[in-house]
Amino acid sequence: MTKEIREQLLSMSEKDYMEFSSALIPGVNDMLGIRLPKLRTLAKQIAKKDWEEAMEEQDIYFEEKMLRGMVISYAIKNLQQAVPYIEAFIPLVDNWSICDSVFSGMNVFQKDREFTWEWIQKYLDSGKEFEVRVALIIMMQHLLKTDESGRKMQRLGCGDKGDAVSG
Repeated sequence: MTKEIREQLLSMSEKDYMEFSSALIPGVNDMLGIRLPKLRTLAKQIAKKDWEEAMEEQDIYFEEKMLRGMVISYAIKNLQQAVPYIEAFIPLVDNWSICDSVFSGMNVFQKDREFTWEWIQKYLDSGKEFEVRVALIIMMQHLLKTDESGRKMQRLGCGDKGDAVSG
């Protein structure tokens, strides 16, 4: 992230939240303690500007890595254009929080469900913990919970009489 973005992140950090979050995410020692809604808001702002330039520098903090994934999610609405950026981001995913927070909101995968299903196969089969988790989050959030038009589906057994419904 650029120096300006890093300074903005530092100004948003909360010590108490950092201590709380650090206890939930093993192995993360570079956390600032910034709440997800604030990161999402900043990511949306960056995605509207020259976002690629903003992400040229290496990340130092956990939240910078999270922000990078969120910016990709908000900036690119075409799946084929997004794939190279997503593939470059996946090796950076080294904990459940970044994986789940970034990929559960990456709605671009709903645009071409067949392509997405084929594309995640290499990650499902990789044997690497967080690559597999990325694929599972994409599958659960964007393939199993939505229909072909991208509408959210109810869970099986959630109908009035217990039958499987979609809505």
